[in-house]
Amino acid sequence: MNNTIAGTSRTPAVGPTPMVPQNDAGLAQFAAILQERVRVRQISAGSARAYFADVRDFAVYLAGQNVGMLSATAAHVRAYLAGLTATQQASTVRRKLVSLRRCYAGLVAAGLRQDNPVAELHLPKPRRPRDRRPPLTAATIKRLLAAPRLASVKGVRDRAMLTTMAILGLTVAETCRLDVADVDLQAETLRVIGKGARPRTVELTLQTAGELRRWLAARALLQPETTAMFTALHWTSGRTAPGQRISVRGVRQMVRGYLAQVGVTEPGVSCQALRRTYAALTLAAGGDLRAVAASLGHVSTVTTQGYAEDAALIKDNPARYLSGLL
Repeated sequence: MNNTIAGTSRTPAVGPTPMVPQNDAGLAQFAAILQERVRVRQISAGSARAYFADVRDFAVYLAGQNVGMLSATAAHVRAYLAGLTATQQASTVRRKLVSLRRCYAGLVAAGLRQDNPVAELHLPKPRRPRDRRPPLTAATIKRLLAAPRLASVKGVRDRAMLTTMAILGLTVAETCRLDVADVDLQAETLRVIGKGARPRTVELTLQTAGELRRWLAARALLQPETTAMFTALHWTSGRTAPGQRISVRGVRQMVRGYLAQVGVTEPGVSCQALRRTYAALTLAAGGDLRAVAASLGHVSTVTTQGYAEDAALIKDNPARYLSGLL
């Protein structure tokens, strides 16, 4: 598989020609910017490919008008978005605008443009219906964490990953981005790189530190040639080789498997459900809203307030379970 950003291929969603412009300096520079951000762990490779695909569609649109990305104007962007609005969902149009903002901000920073043709363009934020499914119960989380068999290396790794999401509230992407150097067992802290490359420190408990210590001991025997905390143990859908950093897809498959093992098979219940449950259980047990927001990496407690609503859906008092989850 070609791991370069520009190597990702997809038929453009818009534009008069299916040919991807090969000589567009702006598009090439954006690909280089994305690869550097992947290298320094500011974004994931999957996010980089998605951003590049969105911007490439715009470059294809411009190529049909004999215009390059470095000379495109706000009028070009408005016309492009207007065409998308007629055929695409609002969420898709908004996502492509966000990708273009990232692209042109990077081109301006690189000195290839003096102005940003996207800077003044705004779209209304789409309203998304609130998922009112209740969070998982503390008893379900307890069964989930007990599901991996600690007699195997895979079981040790899987339980450590489940712990980071269910007990520490990390997203699947944050879990995949962890490096060994991010874990400080002596200080019992975990350095997490969240959305927007914002770092935060998460406090470990005696139990969570123990699960990470157990995996680090097993990992040392494997001697993988990577700094990644969590590594693949076998080929994952032909994409990730053993010893490489585990992929988001691999973690999601792992979580779905263990959820099914403990009887949770509802559609859409996966990694995010563990994070929601972490927030709901800690808030229901009396956790401070601001402290929970900080642990989740939320810039504002307004975002965390949505999880506080989940806490009201829990029928039993979770406080008695929290100390015995591991």
